[in-house]
Amino acid sequence: VTYIIFAVGLFTGGLVSIAGLVMAYLKRSDYINSIYESHLTYLIRTFWIGLLYGFISFILVLVGIGVILGILTTIWYVIRVVKGFVTFYDDKPIEKPQTWLF
Repeated sequence: VTYIIFAVGLFTGGLVSIAGLVMAYLKRSDYINSIYESHLTYLIRTFWIGLLYGFISFILVLVGIGVILGILTTIWYVIRVVKGFVTFYDDKPIEKPQTWLF
């Protein structure tokens, strides 16, 4: 459900993703030492890193490169959500949930 909320957040400017973030934080302790713990860590990091990238993109719009960075941030976000969902569907943990990349 959290992956779906993050995907829907893409169409709401990230507002719905806040609900997914809250769910991930609330459920994180329930899944300690399971494969799902890595998924929740991955989603939480996806939100915060995406917010950072989005903020940097917004600031750099004044220079002109921010629009390109915003598009790249959106692509990065989509790749992470799809990768995480597919890995979850395959019933596998995220190998490196702490990564900044994909």
